[in-house]
Amino acid sequence: MTYNNKAKLKTLYVKQILEEETDAEHGLPMRQIIERLEQFDIKAERKSIYNYVVYDSSTVEKPYALALGQSEQVKVFAKLPSKFKIDTPLGNYNPDWAYVEEVDGKERVYFVMETKGGGNSTPSLRPAEKAKIDCARKHFEALAIEDVIYDVETTYHYVTA
Repeated sequence: MTYNNKAKLKTLYVKQILEEETDAEHGLPMRQIIERLEQFDIKAERKSIYNYVVYDSSTVEKPYALALGQSEQVKVFAKLPSKFKIDTPLGNYNPDWAYVEEVDGKERVYFVMETKGGGNSTPSLRPAEKAKIDCARKHFEALAIEDVIYDVETTYHYVTA
């Protein structure tokens, strides 16, 4: 079976599993989805939801993607498409990443990150970027969702609860 056919089959099985075993109030942890796929003899070892990760920077985003892929705590990650926007008073803002991490045995901790050059404590930002990021930070604070954390990073570091 070719790679494309395997990928299509995996997608169909995931769709079937989600339709049969989840609803608006009851999700299914990634670990259980992977276990269900294994019952169909389908391997789900990749953490990225895409075949390839397109990155804007080989010095910041590429190492970040590699670190996400190698981390045992990261269950799945994605480079967000440019159409994923947060409206701010200063114009649309497009974060870089979303990933699910397991912290202290608890799954479904969602992070949306912005990756920038510089150090994690002082990333390199233009004034307009800093203002939009400040607005995005306020946006996520206003959502007040316990398991959603927004941050600006230059490297991936496992965060404990």
